[in-house]
Amino acid sequence: MVKRLLEGYPLKQRQEVMGFMKSNGVYRIDETIDKISKELYILSNNARIERNRERERNKLINKYKRSMGLI
Repeated sequence: MVKRLLEGYPLKQRQEVMGFMKSNGVYRIDETIDKISKELYILSNNARIERNRERERNKLINKYKRSMGLI
């Protein structure tokens, strides 16, 4: 997910992020890291919400099938 996100960033910012990751968080460029962390949160949160919606849809479908005697 991080690699996909970094593809849209300029080379300098990508290098800053990779330096941050290699240093285990010691070397930190606040603006870049904060921006990427916000975008990563949005992406991961949207993915989680979509997974939960799919689970709810499947629960409803299975509940309907059970009530109709299809399962």
